[in-house]
Amino acid sequence: MKYPIETDRFALRDLEPRDEGTLAAMLVDEEVMRWIGAGGAQGGDVARRVIERERGHYAERGWGEWATTERDSGRMIGLCGLIRWPDIEGREELEVAYILARDAWGRGYATEAAAAVRDVGRTIHPNSSH
Repeated sequence: MKYPIETDRFALRDLEPRDEGTLAAMLVDEEVMRWIGAGGAQGGDVARRVIERERGHYAERGWGEWATTERDSGRMIGLCGLIRWPDIEGREELEVAYILARDAWGRGYATEAAAAVRDVGRTIHPNSSH
Protein backbone atom coordinates (compact mmCIF):
# COMPACT_ATOMS: atom_id res chain seq x y z
CA MET A 1 0.00 0.00 0.00
CA LYS A 2 1.45 3.31 -1.06
CA TYR A 3 -0.83 5.29 1.23
CA PRO A 4 -1.06 3.59 4.64
CA ILE A 5 -4.15 4.82 6.40
CA GLU A 6 -4.86 4.41 10.08
CA THR A 7 -7.32 6.08 12.39
CA ASP A 8 -7.98 5.62 16.08
CA ARG A 9 -10.17 2.59 15.36
CA PHE A 10 -9.20 1.40 11.85
CA ALA A 11 -6.43 0.28 9.62
CA LEU A 12 -7.11 0.35 5.89
CA ARG A 13 -5.13 -2.16 3.88
CA ASP A 14 -4.99 -3.56 0.38
CA LEU A 15 -7.73 -6.02 -0.47
CA GLU A 16 -6.50 -9.59 -0.68
CA PRO A 17 -8.03 -12.78 -2.11
CA ARG A 18 -8.78 -13.94 1.45
CA ASP A 19 -11.29 -11.05 1.73
CA GLU A 20 -13.60 -12.50 -0.91
CA GLY A 21 -16.05 -14.17 1.49
CA THR A 22 -16.38 -11.14 3.76
CA LEU A 23 -16.83 -8.79 0.83
CA ALA A 24 -19.33 -11.12 -0.87
CA ALA A 25 -21.46 -11.13 2.30
CA MET A 26 -21.68 -7.34 2.12
CA LEU A 27 -22.42 -7.24 -1.61
CA VAL A 28 -25.36 -9.67 -1.36
CA ASP A 29 -26.98 -7.71 1.49
CA GLU A 30 -29.83 -5.63 0.03
CA GLU A 31 -29.65 -3.01 2.78
CA VAL A 32 -25.87 -2.59 2.55
CA MET A 33 -26.13 -2.14 -1.21
CA ARG A 34 -29.28 0.01 -1.23
CA TRP A 35 -27.49 3.28 -2.10
CA ILE A 36 -24.46 1.83 -3.92
CA GLY A 37 -24.43 2.28 -7.70
CA ALA A 38 -27.89 1.58 -9.11
CA GLY A 39 -28.88 0.03 -5.77
CA GLY A 40 -29.59 -3.57 -4.94
CA ALA A 41 -27.59 -6.60 -4.01
CA GLN A 42 -24.81 -7.91 -6.21
CA GLY A 43 -24.02 -11.57 -6.76
CA GLY A 44 -21.36 -13.00 -4.50
CA ASP A 45 -19.16 -13.59 -7.58
CA VAL A 46 -18.74 -9.82 -7.89
CA ALA A 47 -16.45 -9.81 -4.84
CA ARG A 48 -13.65 -11.56 -6.71
CA ARG A 49 -13.88 -9.06 -9.58
CA VAL A 50 -13.84 -6.10 -7.15
CA ILE A 51 -10.73 -7.46 -5.45
CA GLU A 52 -8.99 -8.03 -8.78
CA ARG A 53 -9.95 -4.55 -10.02
CA GLU A 54 -8.71 -2.84 -6.87
CA ARG A 55 -5.47 -4.80 -6.83
CA GLY A 56 -4.94 -3.58 -10.39
CA HIS A 57 -5.54 -0.02 -9.23
CA TYR A 58 -2.97 -0.43 -6.43
CA ALA A 59 -0.39 -1.66 -8.96
CA GLU A 60 -1.21 1.04 -11.51
CA ARG A 61 -1.61 4.11 -9.33
CA GLY A 62 -0.96 3.15 -5.71
CA TRP A 63 -4.51 3.70 -4.44
CA GLY A 64 -8.11 2.56 -4.78
CA GLU A 65 -10.65 1.14 -2.36
CA TRP A 66 -9.14 -0.57 0.67
CA ALA A 67 -10.26 -3.19 3.14
CA THR A 68 -11.36 -1.36 6.27
CA THR A 69 -10.41 -3.35 9.34
CA GLU A 70 -10.86 -2.86 13.06
CA ARG A 71 -7.46 -2.15 14.58
CA ASP A 72 -8.16 -4.13 17.74
CA SER A 73 -9.53 -7.30 16.15
CA GLY A 74 -8.28 -7.11 12.55
CA ARG A 75 -11.83 -7.92 11.40
CA MET A 76 -12.74 -6.54 7.98
CA ILE A 77 -15.89 -4.44 8.32
CA GLY A 78 -16.03 -2.85 4.87
CA LEU A 79 -14.33 -1.00 2.06
CA CYS A 80 -13.36 2.62 1.98
CA GLY A 81 -11.31 4.40 -0.63
CA LEU A 82 -11.15 6.57 -3.69
CA ILE A 83 -12.91 6.21 -7.02
CA ARG A 84 -11.51 8.09 -10.01
CA TRP A 85 -13.99 9.78 -12.32
CA PRO A 86 -11.98 10.81 -15.40
CA ASP A 87 -14.42 13.35 -16.83
CA ILE A 88 -16.81 15.34 -14.68
CA GLU A 89 -17.55 18.44 -16.76
CA GLY A 90 -14.09 18.19 -18.29
CA ARG A 91 -12.23 17.60 -15.01
CA GLU A 92 -10.88 14.54 -13.29
CA GLU A 93 -12.44 14.09 -9.87
CA LEU A 94 -11.93 11.72 -6.98
CA GLU A 95 -14.83 10.42 -4.92
CA VAL A 96 -14.61 8.99 -1.42
CA ALA A 97 -16.62 5.77 -1.42
CA TYR A 98 -17.42 3.26 1.29
CA ILE A 99 -19.40 0.13 2.03
CA LEU A 100 -19.81 -1.12 5.59
CA ALA A 101 -21.21 -4.41 6.85
CA ARG A 102 -24.55 -3.83 8.48
CA ASP A 103 -23.30 -4.79 11.95
CA ALA A 104 -20.81 -1.88 11.69
CA TRP A 105 -23.49 0.76 11.15
CA GLY A 106 -24.39 3.46 13.66
CA ARG A 107 -20.98 3.81 15.30
CA GLY A 108 -19.45 6.65 13.29
CA TYR A 109 -17.17 4.25 11.42
CA ALA A 110 -18.06 5.56 7.95
CA THR A 111 -17.36 9.14 8.98
CA GLU A 112 -14.02 8.27 10.56
CA ALA A 113 -12.77 6.13 7.68
CA ALA A 114 -14.06 8.49 4.98
CA ALA A 115 -12.39 11.52 6.59
CA ALA A 116 -9.03 9.71 6.62
CA VAL A 117 -9.45 8.69 2.97
CA ARG A 118 -10.49 12.23 2.05
CA ASP A 119 -7.25 13.52 3.52
CA VAL A 120 -5.24 11.03 1.44
CA GLY A 121 -7.26 12.09 -1.60
CA ARG A 122 -6.13 15.66 -1.09
CA THR A 123 -2.50 14.53 -1.44
CA ILE A 124 -3.33 12.64 -4.64
CA HIS A 125 -5.51 15.38 -6.13
CA PRO A 126 -4.31 18.56 -4.38
CA ASN A 127 -6.41 20.94 -6.47
CA SER A 128 -9.63 19.54 -5.06
CA SER A 129 -11.59 22.11 -3.10
CA HIS A 130 -13.87 19.56 -1.41
